Amino acid sequence: MKLLQVCMEYAPKSGGTTMAVSNFDSVYNSGIVSFTTPDEFKKVPNDTNTVHVRLSKNLLSTKYGLPDKLALKKADNAYANCDISCSHGLLRYHIQWIHQHSLESGKPYWIVPH
Repeated sequence: MKLLQVCMEYAPKSGGTTMAVSNFDSVYNSGIVSFTTPDEFKKVPNDTNTVHVRLSKNLLSTKYGLPDKLALKKADNAYANCDISCSHGLLRYHIQWIHQHSLESGKPYWIVPH
């Protein structure tokens, strides 16, 4: 069963969320989709296991995590290849994104509220 984890800012500065995602990944060898701010996007390493969705610089994007629709293409492909997904955190766009995909595909997901 292929797990996809979805979070905001899969980056060292994120602390607890990044640690939780890394721990899940070490057990499940999961894929990761990170909704990443422009400043952090510049610093991300080339990791084939992680899809970084670049957020725009506007206020709504940085606070709510709303990306440009074109930036979601690789993330949509990652979701298409999973069987189940896990969202880290609440009250941000990535929850809405994963919920919509779940409704359309019938794939289950769970939320880890950090």
